[in-house]
Amino acid sequence: MSEPFELPDDDALAVAERVFDALVAEASLGAPVDGAAPGGSVTPRRLYLYVTGARAEDPGLEAALRESPALRASLRRLTAKIAGYRIPELAAAAAGTVARRAAPGCRIRFEKSRAEPAQTYIVISLDEPGRHPRWLAVFVDDDTCRRIALPEPHAGTIQILVEDESDVLAALRDPGSEIFIDG
Repeated sequence: MSEPFELPDDDALAVAERVFDALVAEASLGAPVDGAAPGGSVTPRRLYLYVTGARAEDPGLEAALRESPALRASLRRLTAKIAGYRIPELAAAAAGTVARRAAPGCRIRFEKSRAEPAQTYIVISLDEPGRHPRWLAVFVDDDTCRRIALPEPHAGTIQILVEDESDVLAALRDPGSEIFIDG
């Protein structure tokens, strides 16, 4: 004997599909990201925590990023999706280091410190003074990323003092770099 079975209506089917999609997405967060070293468990969740600054330092992930171009590309794609601001590479005609970078909603300029000649201020100006971005990420040609945590802005301006030899400053001034700021 078979028991009668009633098919769910369209609304119930739609809810079931969304629940199924959510369960599949949650399961995939534990799967290794393409380009992760064998045996290394670089998951989308771990990469997300790193990008958003929730996990500021992750030596294992940083080692995997140094070794894997595919993982660096995944990091760049994820950063691009999450960022509120994107400052693209400069035109091919640009050469040498640059004094400022800009995109809709934000500008970055570099000012030498008058007190310390071997230091430079990175000054980020935001058009929306109420926003508080938490991080800045700069990607160079081979998808190598330089990241810094951002202090709280004052009247829409963020200032960071760095050494002139800083990797972050060099990357920011590289016309071929792409810059992302949390938004």
